[in-house]
Amino acid sequence: DAVIGSYTLLYADGHQEELPIVYGRQVREWWVSNDRGECRESEVAWEARDTDVPTRGVRHRLYRTAYRNPRPEAEVQRITFTSKHTHCAPFLIAITVEE
Repeated sequence: DAVIGSYTLLYADGHQEELPIVYGRQVREWWVSNDRGECRESEVAWEARDTDVPTRGVRHRLYRTAYRNPRPEAEVQRITFTSKHTHCAPFLIAITVEE
């Protein structure tokens, strides 16, 4: 339950909202053999076995997380992705916005 990163929504009116990335809720280790647990607020979006030497056969996974905009009436101008510099190294593959 450690906060390992965040998304900050920057609105047109200057307001900001931080959406935390919490280990065990939104993400877990992407090497399945190191952490077999599940996320409480995300789902596995991709999983595959590594076929490269020396990690042949190791399973990797990526998670899909959905957040609700805390201010849906306001225009989001920018989203920043920030690491909290823990032992974890969060990375972002893609982001979409749905209305």
